[in-house]
Amino acid sequence: MKIRAGKATPQIVDGIVVDYYGSPVPINQVGNITVMDARTINIQPWEKNMLQPIERAIIAANIGINPQNDGINIRLFLPPLTEERRKELVKKARLRARTLK
Repeated sequence: MKIRAGKATPQIVDGIVVDYYGSPVPINQVGNITVMDARTINIQPWEKNMLQPIERAIIAANIGINPQNDGINIRLFLPPLTEERRKELVKKARLRARTLK
């Protein structure tokens, strides 16, 4: 579920930790995470002042997606898959499969 293969799932942002008033908190505990369509994830924070910390946490997590902040929500647009990216994903999946054995 951690390998981003072109379809948006809320699990892509699992493991991202946000600084919530000095405490590290998982991103799913500071707002609603929904999938708007096959390539867009929407994060709606429960507190408006959490937009910047969530955005910083996503950038720091280096998941390869730039957040778009509109003042109310944060949207993550997944780029389309290219052949080069598909080959890279196959390599990652093989490495993960080997480590799980």
